[in-house]
Amino acid sequence: MSKKKRKNEEDGTARNQEIRTIINNDNNTEAAVKEEIKSLNEKIELLSELLAEKDRLVHQLSNENPRFQEHYNLLATKVVEKDTVISTLERLNTRM
Repeated sequence: MSKKKRKNEEDGTARNQEIRTIINNDNNTEAAVKEEIKSLNEKIELLSELLAEKDRLVHQLSNENPRFQEHYNLLATKVVEKDTVISTLERLNTRM
């Protein structure tokens, strides 16, 4: 076998190995991305459940105490800073 032909075969083998490596890396990346998507979907589902629970509690509290709804609306619209409301509530608690 001539040196040129042997060199071409070695180059072909090296290219094939590089192609296999790239394909394996792509498969590994695809699997990692699928796993990350699954994890993110689980987190989204959990957050949705938490938001639903929060809404349920806010609704329950607003039915029990109409003033709560007013305060909650102020916080939700960011008319009043949370720190201000919290410090006011803490002062009221210490007076009682």
